Amino acid sequence: MRAFVGYFTTRSIHEHVDRFREEAEDFVKGKWVEPQNFHMTFQFLGEINRERAIGVLK
Repeated sequence: MRAFVGYFTTRSIHEHVDRFREEAEDFVKGKWVEPQNFHMTFQFLGEINRERAIGVLK
């Protein structure tokens, strides 16, 4: 499985980023995600097995 260490952002941040997206989507190319999926990634772990995932959660 692909895994990362991250933090799901608050509703307030969702609202700010979504307002920015509405203004920027015409000139910023890329795939925009739904606000409820916004998160901050601190470290991308890549492909890890089940045992490593359990260790990360501890």
